Parts: sequence; structure tokens; C-alpha cells
Amino acid sequence: MPTLPVALGASDLPLLEHASAFTVFPDDGVHIPPRMIYRVTNYDGRVIDDFQPEVTDVLPAADARLMVSMLREVFNSGTAVRGRALAAQYHLAGKTGTTNDFTDAWFLGFSPKLTCGVYVGFDDHRSLGDKEEGSHVALPIWMDFMSEALKDQPVEDFPYSPLLTSPDQVKQILASAAPERLLGEPSSGASPAGDQAATQGGAQGPEAKGPQGQSLSRPTATPAQPASATSPSSAAATPVAKKVSQSANNP
Repeated sequence: MPTLPVALGASDLPLLEHASAFTVFPDDGVHIPPRMIYRVTNYDGRVIDDFQPEVTDVLPAADARLMVSMLREVFNSGTAVRGRALAAQYHLAGKTGTTNDFTDAWFLGFSPKLTCGVYVGFDDHRSLGDKEEGSHVALPIWMDFMSEALKDQPVEDFPYSPLLTSPDQVKQILASAAPERLLGEPSSGASPAGDQAATQGGAQGPEAKGPQGQSLSRPTATPAQPASATSPSSAAATPVAKKVSQSANNP
């Protein structure tokens, strides 16, 4: 029997796994696990090994588009309202997270092409302090990173995920996607169509694209720590702020 409270944050997950899961929403329900190594070449550029992405259809496109609209509202009138001006400039969506007794603070969010996650907390699960919520602790770090990452990029919108202002929009969003999944019939692993899209995304073939123009071959989500993050030896005394991002563009 599934553990239902997992959906409410009852279990611990690595930040990279959280960020990877959130990429499903702007990618129309398609999941591509982050890869640390893309390919190995020798000194003259000949490819020795090429690590293709595992492309899996995990969510109907209509559901993913509706979730994007709901997560956009977090900036408009929810817990991330302090980032409303930034979201109006770059079109963003996301969600704050705060655990009991303010022991963990999260913010996971994305633009149409970039997903970033921020976690702040102690390794021993001590409280960060009264009212140290995700919107107060993690969101400002996320906003600083996204402001820099997007400032030289073309502004893109979520074409099928508008801000929700009426119930009729929900019907329109659900009707915007065909009932079939992007990569064909759902399966436990990458579908044959997904394997084909993955092999075409290498150096010799065209890059596979999602219905919104997203690349189906992404670079890795690389963990990074801001300057204030502590080393493992001092993490017990200072809350650790971790940040990972995942881009939809090939390097």
C-alpha cells in the first residue's frame, strides 16, 4: 500500500531528486533524469562513449500544463508573492516548502527552460528559527540565481498554461493537449519513441524537441552552494543552503 503522506512531504528526498521531478511540469509530462557525464572523447575529439538520456513519459501533457498554471499562481497570490515582479518579467512557476518546527526550507521553481531548487537547513534537523519559512529563507536565494541565469536569455512564456482567472480556463488547458502521451504508450521505462528521440539528440542527429519547443536532451542538474554555504565539517553549526538547477538547453 502506498504511503499517502509522501505527497505532503512526509519523507526526505535529495534536492537533486526534487528538482528533477519538477522538470516534468514545463516539459509536458516528460521526465529526463539528470546526467553527470554526456560523452567521453579522446584528444582529437573522437567520441569514445556517449551517454544518451532516458526519456520517460510519466504524466499526461494536459495534467502537466494545468499544474504549471497552478504553480504560476504561487507568485501571483501565494507564498511566493514577493517574487511577483520577477515572475511577471520572466514567466515563472514554483512552490515553497517548510517542514514542522521550521527545520527545512525549500523553494522549487522553473521558467519554460530552466528549473532550479533551493534547500536551507541543518544536517541534524534542528530548527532554523521561528518563522524561517521557505518563502523567507529559500525563495530569495532562488530569485537571485534565476535573475542572473535569465537576464541574458530571451523571455519565453508558458503557451498553454495561463494564469488562472476563471474556471473555464481549466477546461481550455485540459483540451489543449491530445489524450495520448507525447512519447506514445506509457511504460515503466523509456518508450521506443523515447529511445529514438534520445538517440537523435546526440552530436550526429537533430535535437529532440517537446511540444513547447523544449529540448528533450538536457544538461545535468549540477549541485552548487552559495558562498555562505558551509563545508561538511561546520554544517552542524550553520544551516546549509543548497541550490541545483537543470536547464533544457544542450551545451
